[in-house]
Amino acid sequence: MSSLVEDILHWSQCNLLNINWSKTKESVLGSDSAKNFCRELCVDGNIVERVSVFKLLGVILLMTL
Repeated sequence: MSSLVEDILHWSQCNLLNINWSKTKESVLGSDSAKNFCRELCVDGNIVERVSVFKLLGVILLMTL
C-alpha cells in the first residue's frame, strides 16, 4: 500500500474519523489502456469501487476522454 494511503488511514484513525467504504470511490484518469493497466484498489481489506461518473458536493463529474 502506498505511504499516502497509509498516511490518510493513520490521520483518520488519530482524529477518530471512520471511512465509509461503501461511499468511497476511485476514478482513473487517462486512456482506456491506462485504466486497464491499473489494478483494483484494496485498502484494509476493502475493495474500492472504480467509477467513471460520480457526484462530489452536488456536482456530477464524468471521467471520459
